[in-house]
Amino acid sequence: MRSPQPPPSVPFDREAARLLEAHPDHLRDLNQRYLPWEEVRRRPPPGRSTPEQVWAALTTLRRAQARELPLFDTTGRPFRVVLTDQILEWVLRTEGAATDPHGLVRHSPSEEKAYLLDSLFEEAIHSSLIEGAVTTRVAAKTMLRRRRAPRNDGERMVLNNFRTIEMLADLADEPLSPGLILDIHRSMTEGTLEDARDEGRIQVPSEERVVVSDITGEVVHAPPPADQLPERLEQLCNFANATEPFLPPLVRASLIHFQLAYDHPFVDGTGRTARALFYWLLIRARHRLVRYLSISRIIHGSKRRYERA
Repeated sequence: MRSPQPPPSVPFDREAARLLEAHPDHLRDLNQRYLPWEEVRRRPPPGRSTPEQVWAALTTLRRAQARELPLFDTTGRPFRVVLTDQILEWVLRTEGAATDPHGLVRHSPSEEKAYLLDSLFEEAIHSSLIEGAVTTRVAAKTMLRRRRAPRNDGERMVLNNFRTIEMLADLADEPLSPGLILDIHRSMTEGTLEDARDEGRIQVPSEERVVVSDITGEVVHAPPPADQLPERLEQLCNFANATEPFLPPLVRASLIHFQLAYDHPFVDGTGRTARALFYWLLIRARHRLVRYLSISRIIHGSKRRYERA
């Protein structure tokens, strides 16, 4: 994966103001779908404007809609979230289906149990494949069904993932805490890291900090220093447990997934832990049907887009 092109830093000038007045429908369409710079720059700009001027007008619209969050970037600036009408419609439609006890699951108890187990298998397998587990879907599912011991690191990753998401279902009424995040990481990574001492612990200032690189080796993201991690984990948990600012559970869970990946507190296993948190937070929100749908299978089918996001 190559790093996406960063958006330009363009001031809001007279031409951007003219665009807002002359082409409101064009800008509204770009904003409703919340297209990133890489998409905006490929679309023909209206009139004689440039993509950069369109971006300046668009970011002005977004700033007016943005809600500040108690989550911060590496410079201490708060992140903001924008929920356009179209995004809210998608979210509410999804949440309505996910909480409807008479919606997607209409089977006998035995059929429902079998369907649930298969969905949990798929979630465990695909979350591990996203992180590079070397196994096949068939071999991994056979291992889980027969309850046999894993034969390699890839199968161990799958088994850990399955046991962790089973564990999380029993913790739906627990508040999120740094200790629980470490427990999830420990459960996810047991026996799969180069150094077993890295299981269930965040990085410390005395060691080299991990970074995120693209296929060329270029650093895509440098997470915050290790000495900030304890405080940032507390902030993350406070945000997860809070009711204000009000956000749809799907949005809050997505933001927590993002923030943990952004902070990247672990030597390895951050992605698996972030997806497990996302899954668990939706269970906590009584999104009953999330257990019958493998989120990671969907992500694995769009892995490139997921990585770029």
